[in-house]
This record gives sequence, structure tokens and C-alpha cells, in this order.
Amino acid sequence: MVLLCLGVLLFALAHLAPAHDTGIRTRSLERFGKDGHRVVFSLVVLTAVALIVVGWRGTEPVPLYAPPSWSRIAANVAMALAFWLFVVSGAPSNVRRVLRHPQLISIVIWAGTHLVANGDARSLVLFGGLGSWALVMMPLLNRRDGAWERPEPAPLLGDAVVFVIAGAVFLGVRWAHPWFAGVSAAF
Repeated sequence: MVLLCLGVLLFALAHLAPAHDTGIRTRSLERFGKDGHRVVFSLVVLTAVALIVVGWRGTEPVPLYAPPSWSRIAANVAMALAFWLFVVSGAPSNVRRVLRHPQLISIVIWAGTHLVANGDARSLVLFGGLGSWALVMMPLLNRRDGAWERPEPAPLLGDAVVFVIAGAVFLGVRWAHPWFAGVSAAF
């Protein structure tokens, strides 16, 4: 559980520090340059993800509550929405005209869905921790970045492409879920 906690904490801090405008990002850019900064940031995030995966896989689930009987079906439906929002965040789409932070919203949905569907301590650490991080990030980014300028309308074909890509990614992750998470994502 220690590695899982360290991974979640490192991931959250790596993202919160630059969003909170602590000067860490500026100093890193000055010291390493743009490409060097990206390498350092990526290494920190990859280390956090590795700690999360190893910590998750090495921690026995300790039950805290019984998930409702409908939670697995609801989780699959909500996860399709979460993947769609995650893909939308990196592509031209009309959803980005309505939602300022679709990627962070997708993480909140991912976390909440998994908290409902799982009732153990390691799930509370991982999904509660990363869901809380995403909720804290939104107002920090709003404050740092100032007023939101809504993007121009995107072609509807872009929305359709995003939908297809998100569906493919969702199905791929659902299929691979037993190998990286150790549990099936089946209904």
C-alpha cells in the first residue's frame, strides 16, 4: 500500500505544483529548456505510474464496503463516457466549446465509477486520490489560466471521429483490463 500511496502522491504533486504556479515549472524550463523539462516531467509521471501499478498489484484488497449490485454495469457505461471525454480533450471537438476541462472531468468520472464498483482500501487510495486531484486541478488551472476563451465550432466530422476513436480505446482497455489491473471489467 505504501508504493500505491507514494505513486498517487507523486502523480498529484507533479501536476499540482505547476498548476498552483509555485515557480517550479518556470525554474525547470530555465534549467532544462523546453525539451529537457518535458523529459524530466515525463520521467516523474512515469515513475509515479510505475509506483501506482506496482503498488496496486502488490496490495491485497481489504474490503471496506459492499458495492451495489448494479455498479459493474453502471461502471462500464460511465467508463465509455469517461473515455470519450478523455479523447475529446486532445482533439478538435464541439464538446470543448461546452467543457473547459474534459480530460479532468473524465478522470473524475473514472475515479467515481471505480469507487462505486470497488469497495476496498486500495481502490479508495487510488481512485479517491486521483479523483480528488482532478477536482482540485480544475479551479487551480482556471485561476492560473484566467478567463476561458471558448474554441471556435469544430466540424461535425471531427466529433464523429472522436466518438469512433474513443469507442475503440474503451473496448481495447476493457479487453486489457485483467492484465494491467488484475480484475475483469466485464459486466
